[in-house]
Amino acid sequence: MIELLNWRDKGFFGKKENISIHELADKGAEWGLFLSDNNTPLSAKTIEIELGEIWRGEHLQKVMEKKSKNKNKDKK
Repeated sequence: MIELLNWRDKGFFGKKENISIHELADKGAEWGLFLSDNNTPLSAKTIEIELGEIWRGEHLQKVMEKKSKNKNKDKK
């Protein structure tokens, strides 16, 4: 699922600001991109929840890295 978010960031679906996680989830469900353990397509809501969790994890990591870099600059 992280690849779908990466594709959005790279502009494969248009401008990143114009494509929400909800819309990505709808397309993922429509295209049947993600399957459950018993090989049935995941619902758009399930995909949206998972994408949101992944995005928050990635976003938090980037924020922490940026704060760390800024902190190191201030020490110099």
